Amino acid sequence: MKILNADQKRNIEINNLLQKIKYNFITKKTKTPIFIEFYVNGSMEHKTILLLNTLKEMGGIDFNERNWDEINETLEKNRNQTKKTIAEGYWVEPIEPKFSQLCKEYEKKIEGKSVKEIKNMHPVPNKYEVYVKDREIWVNNYLIGKPHATGSNFEFFDYIRSQEPHKKIERRELPSKLGDLSLKKQIEKKSFIKILNGLGFKGEILKAFFDKRGKDTITYAGDKISKEYLEKKGIKINILLKELDLANDKNTR
Repeated sequence: MKILNADQKRNIEINNLLQKIKYNFITKKTKTPIFIEFYVNGSMEHKTILLLNTLKEMGGIDFNERNWDEINETLEKNRNQTKKTIAEGYWVEPIEPKFSQLCKEYEKKIEGKSVKEIKNMHPVPNKYEVYVKDREIWVNNYLIGKPHATGSNFEFFDYIRSQEPHKKIERRELPSKLGDLSLKKQIEKKSFIKILNGLGFKGEILKAFFDKRGKDTITYAGDKISKEYLEKKGIKINILLKELDLANDKNTR
């Protein structure tokens, strides 16, 4: 296995933080500072502060700094909780044009690094969450699908998400209202799996979020799933991360 030197590790860390900030601003479509959460433990909290300060010194962002006493006080309060991570956040504002310049600069610096190298550098995410923004389908900060502006595939997925997690969804139970063309009628000739494939749920991504997958029956695990849940299901997380990365690369070109 190739060992990354300190500069390479630093470049990957900075690039990941830049992409996280960029993703939040794209999805929330705002020009004002936004509150970005970081699910961290003690050591990661300090690293986040140092990286944010680095970007600020470069002139790429501004953010509400917290002193070490405040950070340690928060960590101490949460030390005895059963949850291993706590949510901390900062009001962050990109400063243009420097922010965009830094995004491009650090994307180039890590160009050619394999998914395995980057994964070995960064902890595997503890949670995986589906977001829908302007009909774009995201998993964490990975864009996996961009359905057509109008179409039954997205309406079907919207219906799935409106149901309780792990509920068995069968074709015969789909809405069949009178008047407008019903969802059942719109997708009567489409396989459930093929619809999901078209939305970006393929391979391990499909297996991760859908417990049961068939032509006429599916079970959706819900928008939020944990690393532990995936491991119990036998999902190959290294392959899942690679597929998410490839899907994002395809959809953001």
